[in-house]
Amino acid sequence: MDLKELLRPMHGRCLCTEQGMHDCYRLGIDVLQRGVSGSFVECGVAWGGMAGCFAKAMFTMGHFRTFHLFDSFCGIPVAGPRDDCQPGVGGPKPEDDQAPLRDRLRPSGVGPAVSRKVVENNLCDWFGKAVDWQFHEGWFQDTVAGSDTGPIALLHLDGDLYESTLVCLEGLYGRVSAGGVVVVDDYELTGCRAAVADYFGVLPAGMKPFADYGAMCWEKP
Repeated sequence: MDLKELLRPMHGRCLCTEQGMHDCYRLGIDVLQRGVSGSFVECGVAWGGMAGCFAKAMFTMGHFRTFHLFDSFCGIPVAGPRDDCQPGVGGPKPEDDQAPLRDRLRPSGVGPAVSRKVVENNLCDWFGKAVDWQFHEGWFQDTVAGSDTGPIALLHLDGDLYESTLVCLEGLYGRVSAGGVVVVDDYELTGCRAAVADYFGVLPAGMKPFADYGAMCWEKP
């Protein structure tokens, strides 16, 4: 079975190109083949399609890991002062983008606002009970730091905004295993680039373009 057919169930449920889906699958295969220890973690789930691509790699390898899914399940929050647009529409930020973070942790009304129930149903349709999906529902600022993911083999960040990306790096990057892979899905967005630069100071060695939609990835030394 070719990749297009293998990943067909997730078509229309991923916010990326078909090539991006294929590359996510291959990345999952690589992490499992190399035996990197830890769970798979995704921050920003949408319909669950990208997680599905990684899970297909688990099926191919016959090597299943716990998969942690972090999302508000009510959409992208309001952009802040380090973002240059409100992701999802590419238009101007709201007038209260300078407000304190806690006041901006509310649905912005743009981008997918997919409920947890819809995601659960999708994953169940695709995989049944074969994968151990752990859901962390809420804003990243309220869920990431206190979560129990254990070591992380693959970390996929799709938070769109500066603060959403930074809080995930602060809370999760230290848990990534040596040889583990980090993907910043929205690196082409100003806020995400700034969050990576602010967290690391010097950009991670080996950072390289991932897929064909502006993402970047690297292996943790």
